[in-house]
Amino acid sequence: MKDEFKVGDYVAISPDLTFKYDWVSGKVTGIEEHEDRGTVIVAELPESGEIFFGSKYNFVNLGDLDEEEENEDEDEEYEYDEEEDSE
Repeated sequence: MKDEFKVGDYVAISPDLTFKYDWVSGKVTGIEEHEDRGTVIVAELPESGEIFFGSKYNFVNLGDLDEEEENEDEDEEYEYDEEEDSE
C-alpha cells in the first residue's frame, strides 16, 4: 500500500522475521534510522504483545486502519442520485 511508515500504522510482518507460518499483522511502535541497516521498523502484535524489529523490507504497510474506517463511513453517507447521471 504505502512505502513510508509512521508510528501507529498497521503492518504485515514477514514470516522470515517472525518464524511463523504466515504473515501476521502488527502495529508500528517505533522507527529507527541506522547508518548500515537503513530504516528499521519496530512492531508489536496486539494479541500476544510480541515485538519484532527488522529492515523495512520485512514489513508491508497497511496504513492507518482507523483512518480508512473513517473514509468508509464517509462513503456510506453518500446517496446515489440518478439525476446526476442524466446530466
